[in-house]
Amino acid sequence: MHLSAEDVYVGHDAELGRTRSALDRAIQSNGQTLAVTGESGIGKSLLLDQIANFAREMGSAVLSGRCYEERGSPAYWPWNEGIRSHVDQLDSSVASDLYADPSGRLASAFTTLRNRSTDAVTLDESISPFEARFLLHDEFAGVIREAAAQQPLVLLLDDFQWADEASILLLEFLSKSLAQSPVMIVFAYWDLPQPRDAPLQQLIGGLSRERSFHRVNLR
Repeated sequence: MHLSAEDVYVGHDAELGRTRSALDRAIQSNGQTLAVTGESGIGKSLLLDQIANFAREMGSAVLSGRCYEERGSPAYWPWNEGIRSHVDQLDSSVASDLYADPSGRLASAFTTLRNRSTDAVTLDESISPFEARFLLHDEFAGVIREAAAQQPLVLLLDDFQWADEASILLLEFLSKSLAQSPVMIVFAYWDLPQPRDAPLQQLIGGLSRERSFHRVNLR
């Protein structure tokens, strides 16, 4: 017997309703960002699973990535995993066109893409690190925007309390630049005590001023 997302995630009707409403808006090209918070073991990952179920039922592609507490994970690692999960869903020729990366910027940041191109690309070292980061973020946003024009996208990022600063800054950029695209970004994190100037706290503070941002606190 097939169980719907509602059947599996019993007892959190309000949370499911809010996520479903956000997904409805995202599919209508009103990009949404959703933060799922709560203590360890409360059901954040399960809610992400149910959002994935909702998204697939509504015809969206789901990209999933996770952060890790262990040291040594490359920068942008949850995004690397998301790209890999996306490529696995696409026809090889479509994936090659979408992630062609003529500038070489994407491959410089996302290890998943480093073996996809045989062309040698030299990055411009005359620009500042801040400009290089902006150009990378903008190029990646363009890829996501192009992909979402073909099929709505839902990006799920779990254990974001362990995210590196680069991944956090990319999420902030995408949340704002994809506001008119059929894209929903969902990140789950354990709301651990952190200084106000910690990158994750700054992200939440900045997103809280956006109408497209929503927060679900599991208790």
